[in-house]
Amino acid sequence: MNCQIPCEYYSNGRNIQNKIHIYLKGLVHVYFIAFVSFYYQLKGLYGRHGILPAHRFLKCHSEILYCFAERPTLAWFAPFFNLDVEHMLEFISLVAIVWCICVSCFSTHSPGMTTMTVLWISYLSLVNIGQTFMRFQWDQLLLETGFLSIFVSPLSSSKWAGPRSIIAMELVRWLMFRLMFASGVVKLTSGCPLWWSLNALPVHYESQCLPTRPAWWLYQLPKCVHQFSVIMTFVIEIALPFLFYAPFKQLRRIAAYGQVLLMLMIIITGNYNFFNILTIVLALSVVDEELFLPVKPLSGCNHVGLISAVSVGSLGIIVHYLFPMTISDDWSVQFEIGFSYSQFVDFVYYATIASILLGGCSVVLAIWKQIFEYSSYGRNFIFSVFAMLLFLLSLPSYSTINTEVHQSIWPELHKLSDKVSSFNIVGSYGLFRRMTGADGRPELILEGADKLGGPWQELEFKFKPGNVRKPNKFTAYLQPRLDWQMWFAALSDYQHNPWLISLVYRILIGEKEVYRLMDMESFSDFSPAKPPKYVRGRLYTYRYAPIRNDTIAFPDIWWEREIVSEYFQPLSADDGFLLAYLKRIQVIGNDDVPPRNIFLSGFLDLIWLYMQLEVGGVTLLMWGYFCVLLYIVYFCVSLTYR
Repeated sequence: MNCQIPCEYYSNGRNIQNKIHIYLKGLVHVYFIAFVSFYYQLKGLYGRHGILPAHRFLKCHSEILYCFAERPTLAWFAPFFNLDVEHMLEFISLVAIVWCICVSCFSTHSPGMTTMTVLWISYLSLVNIGQTFMRFQWDQLLLETGFLSIFVSPLSSSKWAGPRSIIAMELVRWLMFRLMFASGVVKLTSGCPLWWSLNALPVHYESQCLPTRPAWWLYQLPKCVHQFSVIMTFVIEIALPFLFYAPFKQLRRIAAYGQVLLMLMIIITGNYNFFNILTIVLALSVVDEELFLPVKPLSGCNHVGLISAVSVGSLGIIVHYLFPMTISDDWSVQFEIGFSYSQFVDFVYYATIASILLGGCSVVLAIWKQIFEYSSYGRNFIFSVFAMLLFLLSLPSYSTINTEVHQSIWPELHKLSDKVSSFNIVGSYGLFRRMTGADGRPELILEGADKLGGPWQELEFKFKPGNVRKPNKFTAYLQPRLDWQMWFAALSDYQHNPWLISLVYRILIGEKEVYRLMDMESFSDFSPAKPPKYVRGRLYTYRYAPIRNDTIAFPDIWWEREIVSEYFQPLSADDGFLLAYLKRIQVIGNDDVPPRNIFLSGFLDLIWLYMQLEVGGVTLLMWGYFCVLLYIVYFCVSLTYR
């Protein structure tokens, strides 16, 4: 009997063209979601009368190219188009959106290097001018993924990139490992008592930034189910990533499917913009190409399946040992962690070193195999050196999960990593490090009134909790960045959130584009034409309402709340302190130069107004967005029947 183990780990480059094609197409879809989300909120957040006007961030006192190197954004070139910064950001976003639609819907070829470069530098331009509202880990993740994908993509959409794609895909695999392993490790190295007691998930469902309706239902599950779910989270994020580098495709598929399952659960229970879809796309870099190609499987020994089954069974035994289960006299199930904090820190130290060696060897082996399979040694050698440099640049940020390893990294690598930090080509990750809201969810509520004595009306937002009878919503991947920042503001005070004071001022003067970011339909007494004369902030503690047998499916009350304190005193539009503070941070009194390109700025304004028209209560921008999303779903489903 011919009994040999199939070694398909480093396959011929032509056999993974479909895999890379689907990966790049998926990334373009993620870019589309990100650009539409930004464009939808641009004027209210960054317009000349927005919460944080973008033009105040672009004061160039030297050559524009020098300023671009310091803060890479195409917005520096607004004067060359005779546009102001607001219209330049609109122009960048629209070009990127149209480009994504053309590549996604009207091209059957893989996105080329030009496409991936344009999309990366466009999103980099928005992030580097986005200030507080664009400082999320998934923005960094998209930029790092996008940068690596420039080298995954072919020079032309109708050609095949060859060995460069295969080497770059190893860097994408390394990125996926860093993202998941670091996200799992930091939950325990942070010392958060909720993670260590395996009781973090109920708090997460209740206190996460923007929960969904299913989060309320899952919150009601028994304690043992929550604890088991936390254990599975640790397994998926800490153990399974090492299987990304397994020599057998079955193990790599198990690791990838675990990440997809985790992302689907996060999608169901929380609104995290494009992060979950991007992570699923990254998981495609882990699985073998046979999942995407209708080819005959490699012949080999059945021992491969047996070895995979034994590996998974061994992992289950280890998990049972590390997280022992006890059953009490009343048949209630309890899980606990069977290792100490110091033991886990020691594990992280050795695991971090092992993972660096594993990732480095995978890149070196990919380079070694590909560089000798093609005749263009010079070009491959140059990119191979660049690929190793990118791998080394990722080490300072990745090693932050363990102080000892981080301090042992070559100091010159730290300096070089700092120098290129403005380009966001490498990042540090670690999601849900600590759970907040163990004693209830802090929530900042804004209220408006025409008189200091009231009556006060709540100024509600579109997605964040406010009215206790309003159910949680699903944002359809459009991250409401203002709602998110309101969650962060509730965890501190207004002195650490200058944007909040600017928001209050825009509400007081009736700035229409800022009101668009809020739930205007709930304002019975106020509107942009009739703004409140006073606005105050109050801090509440929110908790999920308990389940009732008669309202388990659709409860009348979703939240219970109690007042904690006054967040800030009532402010008016002519308040001296307010005006002085806003001038000091250059939100007012620092207007941008008006656009001189009347044709282009007028065209951009016309598109904006057209996109805000409503059909059936939904703007045309959202209708177009949902149509493209439907195509994305069709695209993904069609892969199953290729």
